[in-house]
Amino acid sequence: MLRKERVFAKLEMMAMSAKRSTSGIPLGVSAGELAQSLSILRNNCSADLKSLEREGRVICISGRPTRYLPKQWLEKQIGGAPLLVTSFVDELAFLDAMKQHRIKESIVDHDEIFERAMGSQQSLQEATNLAKMALRYPPHGMHVLLVGQTGVGKSTFAKAMYHFALENEYISSSAIFCAFNCAEYANNPEILLDHLFGHNKGAFTGALRDKEGLVEVADGGVLFLDEVHRLPPEGQEMLFHLLDYGEFRRLGEADATRKSRIRLFAATTESPESALLSTFLRRIPMVIRLPSLHEWSIHDRHALIYRLLFEEAKTIGKRFLLEASVLDVLLRTTFAANIGGLKNTITLSCANAYNHAHDENEIRITVNHLLLGSGDITYRDDSLRRSLQDVYVDTSIALTQEGWRLHDPTVIQTLVHVLHSLSELGFGHNEILDAMMRETQRHLVEPWQDQSLADIKQYVGNNFYEKLENVRDAVIEKAEARWANDLMAAIGRFLYAQTHRVIVNQDQGIEHFIEFIRQSLPDSYALAHRFFMLFDPRADLQQEEETIAVLALLLNGKKESTDLGVEIVVMLLGDKIASTIVQTAVHLVGETALITSMDIPLMFDDQDIQKQCEAYWQKNESKRGILFFTDLPAVRQWFAQTADRNPTRSMRLVFRPDLIAVTRALLIAKDPSVTVDQMATWLSQSLVNRQEFSDTKGKKVIYACSLTGMGTASAIVRILEDALPPSIQESIDVIAVEIGGGKELPSLTQRVPVAIVGSVNPHLFGVPYFAVEEILEQEGIRRLLQLIGLNEPILLQTKDTEVRINSDNPLRDHVRIRLERDLVFLNPLLVMRAIDEMVEALRPDLTTLLTPEWEARFRLHMAYAMERGVKKETLVYPYLERIRRLFPDEWKKLEKISSIIESYLGATPDDNELGYLFEMVFPDRAMEMFQ
Repeated sequence: MLRKERVFAKLEMMAMSAKRSTSGIPLGVSAGELAQSLSILRNNCSADLKSLEREGRVICISGRPTRYLPKQWLEKQIGGAPLLVTSFVDELAFLDAMKQHRIKESIVDHDEIFERAMGSQQSLQEATNLAKMALRYPPHGMHVLLVGQTGVGKSTFAKAMYHFALENEYISSSAIFCAFNCAEYANNPEILLDHLFGHNKGAFTGALRDKEGLVEVADGGVLFLDEVHRLPPEGQEMLFHLLDYGEFRRLGEADATRKSRIRLFAATTESPESALLSTFLRRIPMVIRLPSLHEWSIHDRHALIYRLLFEEAKTIGKRFLLEASVLDVLLRTTFAANIGGLKNTITLSCANAYNHAHDENEIRITVNHLLLGSGDITYRDDSLRRSLQDVYVDTSIALTQEGWRLHDPTVIQTLVHVLHSLSELGFGHNEILDAMMRETQRHLVEPWQDQSLADIKQYVGNNFYEKLENVRDAVIEKAEARWANDLMAAIGRFLYAQTHRVIVNQDQGIEHFIEFIRQSLPDSYALAHRFFMLFDPRADLQQEEETIAVLALLLNGKKESTDLGVEIVVMLLGDKIASTIVQTAVHLVGETALITSMDIPLMFDDQDIQKQCEAYWQKNESKRGILFFTDLPAVRQWFAQTADRNPTRSMRLVFRPDLIAVTRALLIAKDPSVTVDQMATWLSQSLVNRQEFSDTKGKKVIYACSLTGMGTASAIVRILEDALPPSIQESIDVIAVEIGGGKELPSLTQRVPVAIVGSVNPHLFGVPYFAVEEILEQEGIRRLLQLIGLNEPILLQTKDTEVRINSDNPLRDHVRIRLERDLVFLNPLLVMRAIDEMVEALRPDLTTLLTPEWEARFRLHMAYAMERGVKKETLVYPYLERIRRLFPDEWKKLEKISSIIESYLGATPDDNELGYLFEMVFPDRAMEMFQ
């Protein structure tokens, strides 16, 4: 699927759950939100949305930020009325246009229904996906059996499934949800069956009139049977007949049958295989296991605790502060009743704290207020306690998913990783600092560049927002550029997420990171320290130094120039020639604001073309100038005349361009150090000498540049060679280049680079630059491949690329990923553990062989050998007796280490497998065997 179509498909999905006005009108999705959801560049996303708008497929609502809606989807929402315009000057104009239409309720095709109901985002992801699969399956969906302990939320999950199906129109809007607990009449099966299937008048003593059963009431809807294992065997048989044929009989009916089409949701706390008839179980294809609360991730348990506290605070009308010591106990406790037990504990603890609060506006919950159930067990974990923070709950803050995702939680880990990696590679101090500042901007500022400080108010709440503004005003006397609105929004998001985080960062390199920032940016660090201490005087500074360090990086960030750059106009003869070239260049580079295309028809008049040029020239007054690309002599003539009349305005022309020239112009148009004259001169010369400049070997060239010597540049070469997919390494030369000490890049007439990677941008005209920290991540390599003309899917063929880039032991991780994918009968972790012991036992005999590559081959060979042994598919080794006869000592060593496998798996590998192992461990002996 083309990227534009991916953007459109995602827009359709996100529009369903987009924010709405008070009257229910959808307000659209911004390019930033779409780009973040698709993990693509925002500029690329904006270009695709503009293209979709031109095609009439999306509605554009101008503003800050500009928002978009799918046109056909919106027309359906307003009752099918066609929209004659696709662009609105602002949100007010859009809302005025929509008021005359009846807006349908939002159709939610997202996990939000399950998250709202269950309070978990990731721990129930597998269960949620299975539920959605069952509900969507045509024509009538699948019947579902929910399995889990008491209190894991089976009833709530079933209701969430019903609402999800209802809102997405998988069932009729009139479909009902009918619930029944089979345990209520488990000791009286006749009454239980009567409730389910109903009876006819006179069916038994006391049956004075006909009665509908639940299967009849739920016709066309959902029947939820809790504790279904309490249903007697005859009831299970009656039920699976209904599921098979859509028919049933009331009690007392002999001949007549009744019709009912239901979706069955059943739930049990028992093992389905032992508690239910196999014939009944076969009728329910989808079995979903809900994990116990103790199996949830710490983050999801923390989110659930926050949600439950929020509900209690809303009920009481007070703010809560849950001490870290209480949070520690709640996270370490296995609740016998799971979610229900946690909810009861929180409710009782809140009530206990409220009882001792004496009408205080803020209620502090301490361990003295905590009331656990008799069956709840708390396990010991001292490390968890040291990493937790107090939880502050304020009902003035909207309880939204966005409130938990105000900044990238990996930013500090990323900064620590960049510092460690570049230091190991020998980069200079200033180069590392610049890289860390770029990463800070990329993670904390750029993804939300359309948001202002006021935009985050709904997530952080009035109190937090006002305190942020007050502290800013107290720290500085007058506004400075670095305290601009967007920067304060970034600081606000980061501070809120940090002060509400679940676990404090405990990476091994965090102290080195903090000390590096303190020494590198002493003024910014002191200002950040003062800011934070005024913001949170009660904070534990030892736990918040990492926050202060990141604040220092934010405060030291440089504001980008507001100058857009050199404007580019492409005017070419032919139908869609210019627009196609521009569209391709924008796709590669991502910049859209600087370039315009004009398609000139084959039958054209010189004067008309010159009038178009003059009109564009008069309308646009770029500070940096305008660069025309054209193949029309009439434009060339107009340019000569206009340049003579207006010598003070910067305008240049490049004649007969190609796609490479346009793409390179777009790449360097925003560089403030490049003038329009320099661009035109260099691009014109490159067009003339294109053959001379091209690489005679047919290989693409990437320069790896460093200011601190060839050693660091060579390290960048190794990073690139490791990161690039093997299938394309033969077509690329990565060359180490030192540019410090007055040295310059090789002459362009020797080999033209397609990209430069390094710690400093040499500003080579037309050549894209990548900072070294970008290629430490998969997204950076993806962009590099895209810009140098290689298809993005090439990288995605290597699923462990990110591991190879970031891992301390990439080959071992590669083996682990392979084994997790391939092994069926054996536990990969257990196999890896056994092989680790084998390697250690063989280490004295492997002094010349023991390399990471050899270890990876050895691990794969042994793992697959063990798997073959379990499947009785052992390979035959033809020279087994010869090894035993010629090399008995080596053979005994192999037999000895094979006993390690037996200790882990309970069986030794076949002797034939040891024969192949002999060739790997003793290659010299193997050669002697055949001499």
